[in-house]
Amino acid sequence: MKVSIIIPTYNSEAFLERAFASAIQQEGTSFEVIIVDNNSSDETVLLSESLYRKYPGVVRLSHEPKQGSAAARNHGVNMAQGDWIQFLDSDDLLLPGKLERQLNLVNDSVDWVTGASIREGIDGKQNVSAINPDPWKGLVHNGGLGHTNSNLIKKSLYLSVGGQNEDLPNGVDTDLYFRMLKQGARCVADPVPGAVYLDRPGFRLSTIDNPASRQRSVRLKAAVIEFLQRNKPDYYNENKAFFRSALLNSLRILATQNLDEARQLFHEFFPDGLTAGDIDASIAPRFAVLYRYLGFGPVEFARLNAAGLLPLSVRNQMKGKRWK
Repeated sequence: MKVSIIIPTYNSEAFLERAFASAIQQEGTSFEVIIVDNNSSDETVLLSESLYRKYPGVVRLSHEPKQGSAAARNHGVNMAQGDWIQFLDSDDLLLPGKLERQLNLVNDSVDWVTGASIREGIDGKQNVSAINPDPWKGLVHNGGLGHTNSNLIKKSLYLSVGGQNEDLPNGVDTDLYFRMLKQGARCVADPVPGAVYLDRPGFRLSTIDNPASRQRSVRLKAAVIEFLQRNKPDYYNENKAFFRSALLNSLRILATQNLDEARQLFHEFFPDGLTAGDIDASIAPRFAVLYRYLGFGPVEFARLNAAGLLPLSVRNQMKGKRWK
């Protein structure tokens, strides 16, 4: 099985070589590396050309004029000669053995490997982003379907759903995952971290945290619930509290940025308010029970206005976090 490693680049001269090295050092399978430049204005193209000359027959180069990570990735997939697609952002890393391990999980009934990853902050601290073995739960909670770089996707599956949506400003991964699951994608989970996502100050090709993106996240989770209710009713009813709590978590995050919008969406998706069956204590914030009695808007208003006056440990408890 051949893998196509696709690296979109945009002004990546400072870190492309490191990302490329993590790709070229993969073992146990045949692969190609496709570097797709996305209108760089620095020395990225010259650096890519030097890698092309150094690794003839392995590296392929191209250019995507339409700005954005989704367009660059789709361009790379359309060029790909491999059966499997491995994306690698130019400022991130693949860990040794990633491709070989995940390909060993593949059989005729698998067309998508979801993988854990490591997130490294600007301060150098690392945290593991775990994978959820239940893909539907992973889709709606805590990034449990893996980061772009930690997954391995069969090319035929990717193309069958039309690739990533180039019109979305962000959230393209989750949107893609939802469409693949709706089509019946067959997943296997790899709990071993296979990639490192490096937080860096400044611009990335895809990630922007703003109220509009948070609203899209809320609506996607609501769409997942609607799909499961219609197409997998038994599964949904068994896990209703989990999915409703995941939606509630997204509303709470949106409230931090736009309380009025979050309040309106809460009434849209919880028209009868919360019930005990809507709360999964394993993922819902500790104070979620207050929504049932005081209402979502008043509780969030109080939380947001009191947050600056409370000790950090209390604020973390209100966020549902446990700190030692």
